Amino acid sequence: MADPYAPPPYPPAQNPGYPPVQDQGYSGYPPQSAAPYPPAQQTATTVVVQQQPVIQQSVVFRDRPVLVTDSNGQQVTTQLQFKSGALTWLICCAICWLTGFWCLALIPFCIDDTKDVYHITPTDGRVVGVYKRL
Repeated sequence: MADPYAPPPYPPAQNPGYPPVQDQGYSGYPPQSAAPYPPAQQTATTVVVQQQPVIQQSVVFRDRPVLVTDSNGQQVTTQLQFKSGALTWLICCAICWLTGFWCLALIPFCIDDTKDVYHITPTDGRVVGVYKRL
């Protein structure tokens, strides 16, 4: 007896005028050998950068000239330039307040030992260090 729930048999598909289609494993993507563009050529570029070693000397800037290396690589002795700083003004205000004579308060501006010291290279005039007294 035939199964009453089985689907009815269908007639074989008729394809008038067309050759039969063979299954070639087509998955919806083009085959690997049929790439639309040629493969890109990969090139590797190697960049080698060599840096000159920089030897940084530990220089302590005080109120005396020091030996430093300038921007040209030459060993030079710094020149000193004295400028009024915080200690100069503090001493000026203290003298003026304690004595009451403003003319005595100008004395710290005439003494280099109360001023800040700027170390300057003689070759290019660049400030390489500062010694602040306060």
